[in-house]
Amino acid sequence: MNNLETLLNSPSVALSCGTVTLDPRESRALVIHIPDKNEYLLPISRLNVDPDLRRAAITETFEETGVHVRLLGRTRETRATSPGGSAVVDPLPETQPFAMTGRFGKGESPKKIYWFAAVADSTIAPAEVVSQYCADDFEIRWLSYRECLSFMTFADEKGLVQTIAGVVGQQSQWDAAVNAAAA
Repeated sequence: MNNLETLLNSPSVALSCGTVTLDPRESRALVIHIPDKNEYLLPISRLNVDPDLRRAAITETFEETGVHVRLLGRTRETRATSPGGSAVVDPLPETQPFAMTGRFGKGESPKKIYWFAAVADSTIAPAEVVSQYCADDFEIRWLSYRECLSFMTFADEKGLVQTIAGVVGQQSQWDAAVNAAAA
């Protein structure tokens, strides 16, 4: 068996959190558009000192977009263990990331991103927030799921939108969570 292993010293890795935020009623996903680079990205940001990934995902999404989100629990198989020690827990509460990706850009620090699934209402205008970007540098957009497949810059983000949109549309627990979030 061939294993791919890479040792990265902690200070060189940027730990980030982000959300795949959907509005299931409108079949749209929240994205950040950077016109100068023509990039379409899901909202992520490097972690602050706070080690709570769930809280960081909510905070970073709000700071980047001005959109209030509600995290959804996972209803997929996982390798997480329960407090009692059993191997597979299903469904998981929203405290577990939906996915994790690693990015190794040329000339950039490696980035590890923890992704959470979230819902929000795309018909509510984003709050005015101060972001690391200037207001002229990027736009907050709600793209249809189909537009995400065409415009998203990173293939892993396209896949995340497609996967989470499918889960939200198919599983009754997700549908119940979406309805509760909208209430």
